[in-house]
Amino acid sequence: MPNVLAIYKGHFVDVRLKQFHWFDPKKLPSIIPFDSSTGHQWLKEIQEQNVNIASVPADSEEGQKRMKQWEEMLYGKKPAKRARGIK
Repeated sequence: MPNVLAIYKGHFVDVRLKQFHWFDPKKLPSIIPFDSSTGHQWLKEIQEQNVNIASVPADSEEGQKRMKQWEEMLYGKKPAKRARGIK
């Protein structure tokens, strides 16, 4: 089973490559190195907020949570299902 990267401020956190990644098919990708000024600031915030940025197995509870978060980033939040008969 593959691993799922953490997401911070809409960017995937790739600890192995030491970068934050954001991809939108309609725009140029955003890659922020950890050693840039923004990267340093975000890493500081992550540490202060005690955010887990390690990759986790996709079939774990945290992995499923991250995959849902990623889908919501891509497609937006889906509207809640309505009960039958309610318009």
